[in-house]
Amino acid sequence: MLKRFFVLIFVLFIFFSFVNVSFAKTSKTVAKPTPSPTPVPIVNSFELFWPLAAGKTMQSKVYFLKTLKEDVRGWLIFGSAQKADYDVFLAIKRMLEAEVLIKGNVADLANKTLDSATSDLDKANSALTSAKNSSDIDQGTKDEINNRVSNLKLFGSSLMNQYPDYKGKLQSVLDKLNSLAI
Repeated sequence: MLKRFFVLIFVLFIFFSFVNVSFAKTSKTVAKPTPSPTPVPIVNSFELFWPLAAGKTMQSKVYFLKTLKEDVRGWLIFGSAQKADYDVFLAIKRMLEAEVLIKGNVADLANKTLDSATSDLDKANSALTSAKNSSDIDQGTKDEINNRVSNLKLFGSSLMNQYPDYKGKLQSVLDKLNSLAI
């Protein structure tokens, strides 16, 4: 038994002492990158707004049911800060719908959807102003609104770079987002 143990130790010693350890190494000559303007990265809306998805768009015949459900849900929210948060949430939904319509080359409905997102952001701004005046904003709601707004800014900038035909509408959405400061 002791003999087998020493043989095992000897084999392991030989194995580890003569093995050439190789790590991933880069070559000594590294080309320096030339400075260029930083492009706005293309954003994956699925990863950015998980678990949200566009769902039904204005193209669908049952879209009115979706908006009806959202309106009823909005009526059941009573705090100004919570209404502002919900309106920003709806703006995210409209932007996701607009992305689907833009990718589907349905320009007229994409523009209407972007107008709806702008309208939702106007509602959020007025609800947020009301909440600020009454000091009705808790820190959790502030953080949620700020997170959603910053993600929407990133997404809107990415869409504007990908689809320059919609630059005017997307810029108006970004202007509304910039006015939503807590």
